[in-house]
Amino acid sequence: MRTKNLILWLVVIFFISCSFVFGQSFEMIQIGTGVDPHWSPDGKELAFVYMGSLFVADPSGEDEPQKIAELPPTVSGFAWLDSNEFLVWGRDYWREEGVRHKGNWMEVLTRDGEMRPVARDSSSARPTKPRDVPLISGLTILNDGTVGYWETPVGVEDEWTNKNKVFRIIKPGKLPPDSAVKQLRAVEHYTGIYSKGKQVYPERGIWLESIDGTVNKKVSSCDHCSFPVLSPDGAKILVCCGGKCPVCVLDLQGNEICVGKEPIDPVDPQDTIFIRGNVDGMPVWSPDGKKLAYAYLRYRSVSEHEIEELGSDIYIENPDGSGKIQVTDTPDIAEAGPVWSPDGSRIACTDRHTARIYVIRLK
Repeated sequence: MRTKNLILWLVVIFFISCSFVFGQSFEMIQIGTGVDPHWSPDGKELAFVYMGSLFVADPSGEDEPQKIAELPPTVSGFAWLDSNEFLVWGRDYWREEGVRHKGNWMEVLTRDGEMRPVARDSSSARPTKPRDVPLISGLTILNDGTVGYWETPVGVEDEWTNKNKVFRIIKPGKLPPDSAVKQLRAVEHYTGIYSKGKQVYPERGIWLESIDGTVNKKVSSCDHCSFPVLSPDGAKILVCCGGKCPVCVLDLQGNEICVGKEPIDPVDPQDTIFIRGNVDGMPVWSPDGKKLAYAYLRYRSVSEHEIEELGSDIYIENPDGSGKIQVTDTPDIAEAGPVWSPDGSRIACTDRHTARIYVIRLK
């Protein structure tokens, strides 16, 4: 009898495991309304923007989101620095004596709503005198958590590359500064950019570069690849594929693997209308680099120039294109913009139609 019971329990456990891998349903919690959700470094909170203000919410959905502060109207984005501070940045525009000016800015926002400046610049469409302040650009968050930006010193005129620029660290990461700037990042070089009549990037493609400039290695000549993102372990690069397939994963030798690709299904017997699909936005690496999460949008080709959206859901897939799992199956929710929690146990996403923010428990 004990042997039969043991066998029965093993069979039950096997089918439960198969259900979890091949057709599991995950808990989905609505936590608020807004855009651009960001997990806190410890994974205990989510920050997002709603009606021009920054809010922080409990990912369990048990408490109402807390308003931190109203953001400047020219804000472009934000990121957590630690559990008590955020970095916000943007660009101002104004006119002086009929000339258009612009100014990039970065500030730290505390949970108490106080702002303190980090950096600010200004430039003119028609400068009448030499630039007297450094230019700031290229906010960068490295794999060890280092947060910094590029500064173009006074007297340096080449703004297209990072040559002769200085990398300013706003928040140190896990590595010491000297080691942090040796980290690699994936970048896209493309032709057609000129500085003083000289072509800046003679070779188009995806490159690996270190912040300090000591490494500059071409990975792929792929002319349909864009928006590269290096994996957390530094072994692969995620890119948009420009129609070849939704997304590609490159190894460091430039070999491509398609991700998120599904067959095209005919809708009518004459095969004149098809159900198609594509990754909505960019997939994101899991914190350990072993998985990808993305929103997959399905639509129907109604005519040559018209499509009808059928909905989108969140999927998880291995970087080699195997092990695809459909995480959500919600006809009334158009999931988009998945964001992994720091421990990889949850994914936050938004509904493109209603701007509601959801948290999905994976473990």
